[in-house]
Amino acid sequence: MAEETEGQDSGAEASGAGVDPAAMALALGGASREKADAFLDDQRAMIADQRKLVQLQAKELSHELKLRHWSLWVRHASGVLRLALELSAGMLLLFAVTAIGVMVWNAAHADGLIIESFSVPPDMAARGLTGQVVATKMLDNLSTIQSQVTSARAPSSYANDWGNDLKVEIPETGISVGEAYRFLKEWLGHETHISGEVVRSERGITVTARAGGEAGNSFSGSESDFDALLQQATEAVYAGTQPYRYGVYLQIKGRMAEAEAFLIKATRALTGRERAWANTGLYNLFADQDRQAEACQVANAAIAPDPDFGWGWTKIEICAKTQDRPEAELAAGRNMLRLLTDSASSEIRPEAIAVLRQRPAADRDRVLGDYADAARQELLIYPSLADSTDPAQQVRGIMSVPGSNIALTAGEPYTYGADLIADHDSIAARRLIAEAPGYAAAIKVVSITNQDTRDNMAAAGHSFGALEMVLAMETGDWLQATRLADALDAEEAALDATYDAGLYPPIVIWPLRAYALAMRGDFKTAHSWIDRTPADCDICLRTRGKIDAAEKNYDGAAFWFAMAISKAPSSPIAIANWGQALLLKGDADGAIAKFTLANQKGPHFADPLEGWGEALMKKNQSHLALAKFTEAEKYAPNWGRLHLKWGEALTYAGKKDEAQKQFALAAGLDLSADDKAELGREDRQ
Repeated sequence: MAEETEGQDSGAEASGAGVDPAAMALALGGASREKADAFLDDQRAMIADQRKLVQLQAKELSHELKLRHWSLWVRHASGVLRLALELSAGMLLLFAVTAIGVMVWNAAHADGLIIESFSVPPDMAARGLTGQVVATKMLDNLSTIQSQVTSARAPSSYANDWGNDLKVEIPETGISVGEAYRFLKEWLGHETHISGEVVRSERGITVTARAGGEAGNSFSGSESDFDALLQQATEAVYAGTQPYRYGVYLQIKGRMAEAEAFLIKATRALTGRERAWANTGLYNLFADQDRQAEACQVANAAIAPDPDFGWGWTKIEICAKTQDRPEAELAAGRNMLRLLTDSASSEIRPEAIAVLRQRPAADRDRVLGDYADAARQELLIYPSLADSTDPAQQVRGIMSVPGSNIALTAGEPYTYGADLIADHDSIAARRLIAEAPGYAAAIKVVSITNQDTRDNMAAAGHSFGALEMVLAMETGDWLQATRLADALDAEEAALDATYDAGLYPPIVIWPLRAYALAMRGDFKTAHSWIDRTPADCDICLRTRGKIDAAEKNYDGAAFWFAMAISKAPSSPIAIANWGQALLLKGDADGAIAKFTLANQKGPHFADPLEGWGEALMKKNQSHLALAKFTEAEKYAPNWGRLHLKWGEALTYAGKKDEAQKQFALAAGLDLSADDKAELGREDRQ
């Protein structure tokens, strides 16, 4: 700043700003010419010198400004470089921390299976059977077992779930990242480590394998039996680490006695959900062997300690269905629908949940008499049952749900076909029965149950035979129904197979045979058959009432129907049966009261609506019956008798043309012999 001020002063002097002009004029005026010129020369020289000084100062200032700009740029570049270095160091640190975090997270969630190299005798290793080779052979054995076990149980629900992460591990030497990661997995993870050894023994060799820190299982034999001994050791490891899967594996291999002993032991030794799953595994075994009482006992044991065990309720629901206890079936179905959700049931595979939720919906429809919707629900599970173009190919297309043991069984056509018949669509049921050869062939190809092919095909044939018997009952062919019942009983005695659909003679074949005999007038034999059935199954009680009604023992019929209603108060079926008995008795008003109540409980149940219409006709109120027939037709459009009675009501109402349309529909549908005769009389009028 001093230099700048000095420069400014010099500039003032050069311009004469600092000299008094008057004084200069007086001085010059009094001086000689020579002195005046000398003075002016001195002034000019001074001004020139000052100009040079100002120029030098300007150059120096410009130079200083350039140096200052360069210094600022250097400082800026240095700051940028320092920032870049700090950022790089920070990113490297972040990367290192992230890598370590990922390593720790992966280690903490490691849950595969590690088979470590076995210890083997030197001579065996010299011949190529090294410790790594033995470990690899065990890995192959475990992979084979794992691939054969399919279950609806979600892998994540197992205490030791390996998924597909099975491998042989060779320990590294020295300190490395790999060794550090292995240490972390052992410390934080949940991997199952298998170790073992092969040693010489008195019997030849002994193969020992152990999981984690558990005591090993040893198997001895000759060296030539090495593969069999290793397989035994492998199965022992699998049994100890995957008890539920091992029980399923034994059943799939047909080793039922071993499976039963193992699962019974598991139900006593395991705790929590693993015990519950072991009970359901035991249920499957008992059910496959037609040991229903034992199966249902262990099903109840599965949910007793934990009523929110959804898979256990699937077994309870099946038990209720096979024992024909509608009220218990509805309750179990409600629990299934409540518990089997994508969010609440992490123990079951999501793809299996969709199928499992469909079943209680269909079963609920049957209990409430909505057979059309029950059939529709079945098709949502097994859609190809409705298409008969190529049965064998279609059945292959509805094999088991991926990764689960939910599969098409020999009894599925019976369930679907029985829905069609109960909905009085016997023509559709006949089409289904016509698929029997292709279906049996597909069952043979698929081979999806733990029965052998012969038994599975026999069970499939048995299923269609039972369906034919139900169809004969629907069309009033009582003689054919009893013949088919006799044939089914003979097959039953010869079969080793179990009935996946629950076609147990006491609650399916015997009641139907008894009623067919009653309708043929053989009441003594009918009673002998129905008396063999359980006293608490719904169809057994209702059939007792229907037989008494056919025998005109209406008090006895009322007793049995009332008992059936008390055991299944939510179902309209027994109430509708009682209404039919009262209609047979000639009590139209009493019948209408029952049909009204049945319609309230099952508004989509066609039978009480049709019966209500017939009762109104008996009261000479055919014009009122038309509304009931119209409503019934919504739920059973292919019911021949419905269209016959509808036509009769239209005739009595004076609507001849509309009546003929209903008679034409009836003629194209299945009718009993009596209904056909009645239709013939109407056509002649």
